[in-house]
Amino acid sequence: MRAIAVAAGVTPGLVHHFFGAKDDLFLEALAVPFDPRQMLAGAVEGPPSGLGERIASAVLHTWEDEVQRDALLAFLRAAMTNSEVAALLRTGMPTIALGALDEVVNGSDAPVRVELVFSQMLGVAIARYVVEVEPLASLPVDELARRLGPVLQHHLLG
Repeated sequence: MRAIAVAAGVTPGLVHHFFGAKDDLFLEALAVPFDPRQMLAGAVEGPPSGLGERIASAVLHTWEDEVQRDALLAFLRAAMTNSEVAALLRTGMPTIALGALDEVVNGSDAPVRVELVFSQMLGVAIARYVVEVEPLASLPVDELARRLGPVLQHHLLG
């Protein structure tokens, strides 16, 4: 945040005043149409045995909302062609996800496990919403979440 303040010619306190924490500034810079912390907080609620499916469902339902999908597709396309946007995606989203999941996903390899979930869901999003691979693109969301759940569960909790 200090580097951003210096580049903007303001004090770090002013950046903090307007944007709050580092994660808030990151989300504002990306213009992400939702807060992944809130999405994941809802998925964390409930028994650990269903965490993977709840995360898959939350992510997929976010993509299913047309307004959010348009913004996410624009961001994803920008990340594929712009190294700065890709760096934001690469470093910011997993960090935010790790913070949101830290109550249930812990241990020294937690960052790796969260990255595996992130990469799995990113791949599904590209296949389903960008490339529109069939039958994945037309599979009902709840069925897809049910199929992805065990894979994400394995990554998160073993």
